[in-house]
Order: sequence, then C-alpha cells, then structure tokens
Amino acid sequence: MSQFFFETMSAFVPDTSFHGLGEINAYFSMTHNFIWPEIHQILIHSNYSNHDVIFTGHSLGGSLAALSAFETVLNGVRNSSQVKVVTLAEPRTGNLVFAKNFDRFVKYSFRIINGVDVLAHLPPCHKDYRYWPRADLPCDPRSRTGPYHHGVEVWYPHGMNETAEYIVCNGSQGEEMFCSDRLHMTVANLGKGITDHRKYFGKMVTQYGMSNCDRNRTFDENEGFLGKVKVISELINKII
Repeated sequence: MSQFFFETMSAFVPDTSFHGLGEINAYFSMTHNFIWPEIHQILIHSNYSNHDVIFTGHSLGGSLAALSAFETVLNGVRNSSQVKVVTLAEPRTGNLVFAKNFDRFVKYSFRIINGVDVLAHLPPCHKDYRYWPRADLPCDPRSRTGPYHHGVEVWYPHGMNETAEYIVCNGSQGEEMFCSDRLHMTVANLGKGITDHRKYFGKMVTQYGMSNCDRNRTFDENEGFLGKVKVISELINKII
C-alpha cells in the first residue's frame, strides 16, 4: 500500500517545464495544453477581447485556472492588470520556481482553502527538517524541485458561512504556517478533510455544478468515490 501511495504521488511531482518559468507535473501540463487552445480562442474573440478576465476553478480546476491565467499574461492576450484568479481547493500546481514566477506575472490571485481540506495539501511539499523535531514541519523554501503553493492563501478554519472567520497569508514568506499548513491530517480528521475539500461555501461543488448551480439543490456528502472513502475513514476511526 505504501509503495502504491508513493508511486501515485511521484506521478504528481513537478517535472515538466512551463515556458522555462518553473516546472509543473506532467498531468497538469497535458490537461492544460488540451484545453488552452479553446480558451485562447474565446479570449481573442472580438466580442470579448477588451474584457477583463477572472479565472476560477475547484481542485484540479483550480490548477488549470491558474495555468490558464499565467498563459494568458505570458502570451500577451491580456496584461496582468486585466487578469484575476480565485481558486478553491487548488492543489500544489508546480514547484517553488513556478510559484515565484506565477506571483510575479499574476498579481491578483487568491487560493481559498476550507478547513482541513486534505487535497489542497497534495502533492506533499518537501519539509524543512531544520525545524526537526517539531511535528508541524513547514514546507522547505530552499527546495526547488518539490511541490509548492503559489500566491495568497485565504483560509477558512471553522466553516464558510457569511460571517465565518478567515485568515489571509500573503505568500511573501512562501507557504506560511499561519494558514492551513499548520494542520495535520490524521485518521481522526480524514473524513472531515474529504468533506471540506468537496464542500465550499455550503455547496458540494461538483453536485452544485452538475445541477446548473441550482440553489435549492440538496447535497449528499457520501456521494461518489470520495464520499465512500469518507464513510470508510469514519468507520476506521470509530474502530481504533
């Protein structure tokens, strides 16, 4: 099982160049290259060519939104002041070099993370063992090959209703322990971590989208593969 896990994670190690400005993992690169031509055609269409653009997405969609925004600025399709990025549950899209260059080119960017969202911390970063034996080791800002988050993080530690507390980490010091990096994923909170990944601002994101954003839609937190993993993790937690 451990071998399968590490082999799976290795597939998401940033190893593919993004315009010589850092590396992203091959799967993100392949998917971005597949969808970018269609996005590009929309952006240069005469009906929209003067419009500012907001890129947004959830989970993998968050990474693709970030890559499309970066591509838009690099290609001169829009200048940096015309591009905004707001992602939900975005995983680590590239390495440290990519993250720094992304922040240099895309000035308006917010990564929103809910509670103990487990997938927003994948792939795992390289830890800074200078702080050993602390349990909450930060991501190593010296690692140029390990996965690393870009930009400003907005973390909602206790729910996402209209009056919920949120904490902003501006990214000036890289990945900061003041936001969601301070949390540890355990068997006890894995179920919540899965739900927190799937549910943002009170909506199960996939189900909400598939219902054409019907505000009256009821949600099933146990639906789908991740829902089943959540149920199993909760059963295991009760046993141990």
